[in-house]
Amino acid sequence: DFEEDDINDEVVGNSVNVEDRPGEENGVEGSSVEGVFHQDQDDNMTQNLSGSEMVPLDDPQAVNSLASVDEPYIGQEFESEAAAHAFYNAYAARVGFIIRVSKLSRSRRDGSAIGRALVCNKEGFRMPDKREKIVRQRAETRVGCRAMILFRKLNSGKWVVTKFVKEHTHPLTPGKGRKAETRVGCRAMILFRKLNSGKWVVTKFVKEHTHPLTPGKGRKDLICDQYPNEHDKIRELSQQLTIERKRAAMYKRHLEMIFEHIEEHNESLSKKIQNIVDSVREMESEGKQSLR
Repeated sequence: DFEEDDINDEVVGNSVNVEDRPGEENGVEGSSVEGVFHQDQDDNMTQNLSGSEMVPLDDPQAVNSLASVDEPYIGQEFESEAAAHAFYNAYAARVGFIIRVSKLSRSRRDGSAIGRALVCNKEGFRMPDKREKIVRQRAETRVGCRAMILFRKLNSGKWVVTKFVKEHTHPLTPGKGRKAETRVGCRAMILFRKLNSGKWVVTKFVKEHTHPLTPGKGRKDLICDQYPNEHDKIRELSQQLTIERKRAAMYKRHLEMIFEHIEEHNESLSKKIQNIVDSVREMESEGKQSLR
């Protein structure tokens, strides 16, 4: 016995025998991930699937004929779930699509993950929200794509591909996918609770991650690893920013000089006008005196 979590984009509460259901308002319907996980007394997991022909895992010729070495194939083994996830994520980036965590199965004995389904982010169909008026039609993000991969955990601890659907129902953009996936359905967490004494106590701790870890590296190092060219790019942009700031300061000085020149010109012009006015008044005064 084990639990199966429905994780569409985010982790939700555990449930037993979860099956795909038509989406409600503003939800997703028509999931391409079909099948129910089963587990026997020896904690071995098997699977009944529909919608894609299964290839026996004990048939090496059939396995090798499915795909080349640079793409997944049924029977392919990985040392861990994280390695399997990373491989499919790299494959998706190379082919030109984005993956999304769809299903996660956990053992009721120890809560460890024993099954994982990853799908294309365009899987299913998004239902319109009837509560809002559509002002501008947005590009459709869910087109019912059935591309997916399914892993299960073996008794040896390794993970094996049990289902792989390669075909997509939409154009692919090789090399234009996201550089790094930031949310992969990882359940690792810690929960604290404050006691009446004022102290804090750990009430829950989940150690297992679903992605590769990098011991001894801080957040800055992790970002540099995920974006190896970002450091050079940041340095280049910083240099450009410094140049633009100097140029802006030069323009500011030029403008200040122009304003000073304009003020001096206005002051000089005002004095000339005042002198003319004074001269006219003197001439008028002299004219009146001569008439007398």
